[in-house]
Amino acid sequence: RVCAVFALQEMAQVAVAEAAEAVGAPGNPPDVIRRIRTKDACRAALAEAGFAQPAVRLCGGVDDAAAFLRETTGPWIVKPRDAMGSTGVSRISSAAELPEALALLPDPGTFLVEEFVTGPEFSVEGIYLGGRPTILAITAKEKVPPPFFVETAHTLPADLPGDARQEIEDVVSSALATLGLRTG
Repeated sequence: RVCAVFALQEMAQVAVAEAAEAVGAPGNPPDVIRRIRTKDACRAALAEAGFAQPAVRLCGGVDDAAAFLRETTGPWIVKPRDAMGSTGVSRISSAAELPEALALLPDPGTFLVEEFVTGPEFSVEGIYLGGRPTILAITAKEKVPPPFFVETAHTLPADLPGDARQEIEDVVSSALATLGLRTG
């Protein structure tokens, strides 16, 4: 009997979910993992549930992206739909910068452009216990300056006042439940 299917690499998570489902092991549903791996689908699910999201558009080329820039207020982020580790992510301030940003994408066929959101960045570390998220820590991230967003340092735990920490934990736990995650 298989008790668990596990992989550390983010790009393997859909295969892990499919394998767990196939052998009857605990795990996240494959459609849930596909949704969270596809950034625009994840944003749409969260927006539909009432979570604040920046304006975002799935683009198929420079013309789609330029149209989105005309309709929204910059600066903007250009990024892949499903990469990880800030691969291909850049910030632009005008349509003139689109060709350079698109050249950084691992797959320029379809990509996202979204409004840039200012402020500090955090990650939330945790595990699922009994199908519910348990927050273990909140990490503050330091990144290289724009136009790129590669992380250079982490501070664990993040230096946050108690009310901010609780708000982050509540929002993250609610978002994870909304998205349908149940293990990990």
